[in-house]
Amino acid sequence: MRIDSKDNPRFKTWLSLLESAGIRKAGLALASGGRIVNELIHHPKVRDLVEAVLLPPSSEKLPSAARQFELSDQLYERLDEYGTGSPLLVIKKPAIENWSSGDPLPEGLVVVAATSDPANLGALIRSAHAFSASAVILTKECASAFLPKTIRASSGSSFKVPLFSGPRLSELRFPPSHAPVMLDLKGKDLSEHKWLKNSAVVVGQEGQGVPESLVGERLHIRMSDNLESLNVAVAASIALYSYANQK
Repeated sequence: MRIDSKDNPRFKTWLSLLESAGIRKAGLALASGGRIVNELIHHPKVRDLVEAVLLPPSSEKLPSAARQFELSDQLYERLDEYGTGSPLLVIKKPAIENWSSGDPLPEGLVVVAATSDPANLGALIRSAHAFSASAVILTKECASAFLPKTIRASSGSSFKVPLFSGPRLSELRFPPSHAPVMLDLKGKDLSEHKWLKNSAVVVGQEGQGVPESLVGERLHIRMSDNLESLNVAVAASIALYSYANQK
């Protein structure tokens, strides 16, 4: 089926997926990028969630059971924010369970993310996937894990890692089973930390860090004196590697 009108109801829904509000309302997400799309369309956890394939003009169909739509140049370009020129996927947003402070957590390393930057969140989710974190908890301050920019930065891991919706960063309380660790410039040296099997890494907001009210081990990453701090996703990735290297 070909769509040429910007007033088409389907197109209006797809266009809304560029914003968090549209994702929440429609329960859908938009994924782009040739390699990412190819991986997601074949991934056993994702392929059955694909609701539609959006094709640029004169593009060949993809091997998917989902309905496929050819878009006019103008409509396709409005959805293809990054100029990939490849098919886009409309994917049903996986259900995200709520996690309340004090509730049980999955065994292993849990990541708690409060980053409001979609690209940073995506990179963090990708690292959580790479180092086999058991879950990622998204606090109220956190960006959506299913914004196109987040999905792209996560290389599709937004659909592959167990995600939970959590409270505000200041309201976090962890069960006795997990040892909380905060990334903090004033903390102890990360290289000297002995990780417990069940740990929770808390990654604060850009520029604000982790509230002083949170109780747990505070760790910093040793680096050159001429650099003030690391990007939150980079810092979290180093912590995840440190845990994986010990365990």
